[in-house]
Amino acid sequence: MEELAPRIPTDIEIAQAQEKLGFRFSTEYIAFIKSGYDLGYALLEALEIVGPPSYADIFEVLESAREFYDLPTELLPICEDNSDYYCLNSYG
Repeated sequence: MEELAPRIPTDIEIAQAQEKLGFRFSTEYIAFIKSGYDLGYALLEALEIVGPPSYADIFEVLESAREFYDLPTELLPICEDNSDYYCLNSYG
């Protein structure tokens, strides 16, 4: 089975995602998403900002996390595992 690699977002798409999410990405996170979301051998999958499959859509996950799990607004989930969230804060 072939693994689908995420599409690398452009600077414009990154800026649009930041605006839509209401969250300023750190330079480290921008470098991470421009790297193709390489998590090494981790079983986790990073959430995507451009053309994601529904289970990896950062916009849908953020909405769900805030609605159903009271995720604080100062946190941005970047990875989700069975309703456990790995998040960034405003400091990265």
